[in-house]
Amino acid sequence: TSVNGVSNVELQLVNTNGEVVQQVKTAFDGFYLFTNVPPGRYVVRVSPDQIKRLNLKEPPDREVVIEGNGTIVGGVDFTISN
Repeated sequence: TSVNGVSNVELQLVNTNGEVVQQVKTAFDGFYLFTNVPPGRYVVRVSPDQIKRLNLKEPPDREVVIEGNGTIVGGVDFTISN
């Protein structure tokens, strides 16, 4: 099984109230970045609309915590398949 970065995957940053705070699309190599995120607990997920539209298997959401010290969180990866 080969693993490649995928572009144009819609990712959402969701707060503890279930509200989408930001939505971004992955770059050509699968890289993505949410910027200016206030401190708090969040979930990063693939857009449910895109999962449904492309008939993909839904990958598990990823929990992240942003501290008040300019936290940079890396390694929040998803495996996309159909």
